[in-house]
Amino acid sequence: MILLPISPPPHLSTVEQLLHFVIEGSSDENPNELAAFLDATRTPIDVEQIMRKLADNYADSFKHLVALYAVTTQVTRKDAAVLTGVIPWNWHKTYEEPMLQEVRYEFAVESPNNGQFSSPYQAWREQYEQSDTSPAEALLEQYSHTVCIAGALPAQIHGKTYRQAALDIGRNPNTFPKYMKRAARMLSAAYA
Repeated sequence: MILLPISPPPHLSTVEQLLHFVIEGSSDENPNELAAFLDATRTPIDVEQIMRKLADNYADSFKHLVALYAVTTQVTRKDAAVLTGVIPWNWHKTYEEPMLQEVRYEFAVESPNNGQFSSPYQAWREQYEQSDTSPAEALLEQYSHTVCIAGALPAQIHGKTYRQAALDIGRNPNTFPKYMKRAARMLSAAYA
């Protein structure tokens, strides 16, 4: 399969021109195989479910909710900062950048899972559920002195939400997602 552009490159295009592509295959290719390939690579994502999950995680923080709105719409950094009473640069570094990372994380899809969203850091769970608990136990032992990671690791293992995991160890739910993500990456690496 070859994608051939049939219009000028973007820097030569005018307002009315669009970049078009033609899919071209050799004469011995089977169009049904291409269709099957395209269907297999299509990954359905429930955007509403992901956005609801993110909004629920930050239900108690107006600034985080504005950050979620800002990174998923065309609201400018300056307007969002004014709305929350924060200087634009501080807004960007404290709320907008971390929220953008979290949105990207939530939408990261490694492979389709029966039409359901799947996190790239969940492959380890199957091994864990088949009684291969030694990598997880080694991580728990290694990080037992670190309160947030020691709380996030079992929360990941037991599938708890960010909020519940934070409340279980007496931490702020609005700042706990980074520990949960780190724990997910650590578990994924340990079982790789």
